[in-house]
Amino acid sequence: MNRVVKIALILIGILGITCYGIRVWKINKNVDLPKIQIYEKGEKVPYEKDFIGNSAYSCEGYSIQVLDRQVFTGEEFKEKYDVEVPQERHYDFYYTVDVKIYNDNVTLDEEEGISLWNIYLKSKNDFIIPEATMTVQINSLPGISFSLRPESDMDVTIIYTMNDIYYEDINEVKNTKYRLMITEYPVMKLLEIE
Repeated sequence: MNRVVKIALILIGILGITCYGIRVWKINKNVDLPKIQIYEKGEKVPYEKDFIGNSAYSCEGYSIQVLDRQVFTGEEFKEKYDVEVPQERHYDFYYTVDVKIYNDNVTLDEEEGISLWNIYLKSKNDFIIPEATMTVQINSLPGISFSLRPESDMDVTIIYTMNDIYYEDINEVKNTKYRLMITEYPVMKLLEIE
């Protein structure tokens, strides 16, 4: 390949990278970062029009309140809840958060509901999604997503699981500062759990 062709290819590559960078900058320059709101434990927090992942999945009309949290080893969890955990679903630590979910709507809206799947346990460095099978089993729920009758509420224990490849022992889990993240955009709502 002669020298002119090599230079031309390099210039075309640089031009392509530059155009791509300008495109990314133009798309993102007007995107608003989410506002962050932190709520105290026990405070009833409305979802409003805020969401996680997709604005089509609205929890508008619902509110949530953190009641308590507990941390268990695998054996302590099985004993407390009297459950059999299959070997392939074995976890070293279980983090449970007791919440009260409210449907503040006054009329039935079959489109609206709540998804426990979108209530993350968030720390400074990571977030953990609920363990759906155990959460449904422990609470005798019809599924991880459901709706409540208008002007009603329900207590739910959300279960999060962790393994010792990420945490040395149960004390490290207990000492990690977690919050519940119930919405991500346009307002990130974080609920204190201790």
